[in-house]
Amino acid sequence: MAAGVAIKGTIRIEGHLHIDGSVEGDVYSNSSVTIGKSGIFTGKLHSKIVSVSGKFNGECHSDSIAVKSTGVATGKLLSNDLVIDKGGVFNGQSSALADAIVTDIKMEVAKQESKKAKAS
Repeated sequence: MAAGVAIKGTIRIEGHLHIDGSVEGDVYSNSSVTIGKSGIFTGKLHSKIVSVSGKFNGECHSDSIAVKSTGVATGKLLSNDLVIDKGGVFNGQSSALADAIVTDIKMEVAKQESKKAKAS
């Protein structure tokens, strides 16, 4: 996706996505997503491999996340392999992917139990 291009919405892609423009929304890739130096991403990102050289703001679920020396990642990163290069910036929360899934399930169970209790 070239610099100057802006997309708002949901992207589902089988293969690599390279963002040099702006994306706001949800991205699902079964391969890799690269946010280039001029790229800006805001939203939820699900991919096997993520590389951030530009700006990321949101929630990322990935097997491997790399914040490169020019990258800025803000938000929640869920991965079992997180690398922040010298000069790279990360502001937010990080969790191991499996731990995050267990936490999400526990929170959902607690919500359901709370709804049941209110209904009775």
